[in-house]
Amino acid sequence: MRANFRKSRSKKICYSAKALASETLSVSMAGSGSKARSQLAQVATRGDALIGIVIVANRGIAKEFLNSIEDVFGKQDGVRAITFDGAEDRKSKGREICSAVDAVDSGSGVIVVTDLFGSSPANLCLTACCAENRIMLSGANVPMLISLIRNRRKSIAFASSQAVQAGRKYMVCMNDFG
Repeated sequence: MRANFRKSRSKKICYSAKALASETLSVSMAGSGSKARSQLAQVATRGDALIGIVIVANRGIAKEFLNSIEDVFGKQDGVRAITFDGAEDRKSKGREICSAVDAVDSGSGVIVVTDLFGSSPANLCLTACCAENRIMLSGANVPMLISLIRNRRKSIAFASSQAVQAGRKYMVCMNDFG
């Protein structure tokens, strides 16, 4: 039974960015009538509880991402930044990440954002994301984080999907414009 539980938990956190994006896309493309608006409202509305956000990255990147967000939106409750420098004990850093994720969970879930898929910080976050209603996104950038802050009152699936879309949308090669 425990193996089945672990398997189902891992499926919940292993949403690919593509699957999240297509879920929102299918709802928003359902039509322009009241049924489509009703479906989008169900996906988007979450109530007063805010989605928690934990940013985990190598060196000082996590804290700088948080500083960038707070420069735009002001001090944010329920958002933490955790730095990993490689010299720290991995088990204690994993416990720190789990504690931070638990601390920012107000009932609407938590999105853990990491700098790079497969990096040590990302691997350490996997345990923290095993509980229900927790999602991990990799490839952090400022547009992604701005989108997360703007959508913290909406569903976790909607917020993470919008964050992935924003992160991709604002990655451009400036040479393409000349």
